[in-house]
Amino acid sequence: MDTHHKAALALFALIGVVVVGIGGVEVWMQSGSEWEQTTGMVVKTEVEREIRPVDPQVYRRLQWSPRITYRYEVDGQSYASDRMHAGIHAQDSRPTKGSAQMESDQYPVGSEVTVYYEADDPSVAALEVGAGGGWVLVVLGAGILAVGGVLGVRWSRA
Repeated sequence: MDTHHKAALALFALIGVVVVGIGGVEVWMQSGSEWEQTTGMVVKTEVEREIRPVDPQVYRRLQWSPRITYRYEVDGQSYASDRMHAGIHAQDSRPTKGSAQMESDQYPVGSEVTVYYEADDPSVAALEVGAGGGWVLVVLGAGILAVGGVLGVRWSRA
């Protein structure tokens, strides 16, 4: 196997491991197993318009975000947050105003909510936890590793 093939395999391995690692951390953060729970109250609900750059030189994408502000208490200390989903890459944006409004409507002002917070830092909280998009990264990274493995076998036989 020549140097170019070895470099390509090393790149596949590196990218695959990094993607699996990020996905694994995302799954762990979203799983809820490391989150404590308390009861909170919704104090403000709104839908915000966001313009996010997809490629700054080409175009921007209009998205809508439900903003649910809630207050909660941990060990006598009051906190407030507007984070809806747990995880590193938790995305609260929706492609349409209607879909953001539907999610926002699930949390009327004055309603009680379950708040998930980090035991080590109760200021980090979310309304929803659960392994979502992290699994996509784990599978994608495993696929990259598998392709690298198949190529490595084929190149070693050539």
